[in-house]
Amino acid sequence: MVEFEVFSAVLDLHGRPVQIGEFTAYTGDGVGAGTCSYQIPVQPSLVFSATEGTVNHAGIVVGLPTCDDTAVVEKVIDNLLQQPDAPPATPDAQLIGDLDGP
Repeated sequence: MVEFEVFSAVLDLHGRPVQIGEFTAYTGDGVGAGTCSYQIPVQPSLVFSATEGTVNHAGIVVGLPTCDDTAVVEKVIDNLLQQPDAPPATPDAQLIGDLDGP
């Protein structure tokens, strides 16, 4: 069983680094029924507060029964990268971070 979730939350990249394709993944505790997870940052780092300065990493987490098979994780990443880009925003789209509205 492979469990796959996309988190908009912040990744905790303190596990053992493992090179999977062109990405560096970090091992972690299992998610769901698995005993292992790989956290893969796939977006630029974010700093929400210049005062606090904490660097956050957005990406994906793939949960597996064991950490023995990275081929499954590589396949998941490859499939994600093959997804088409999102369509362009409409003229009335609100920018992320613009909480005042149009």
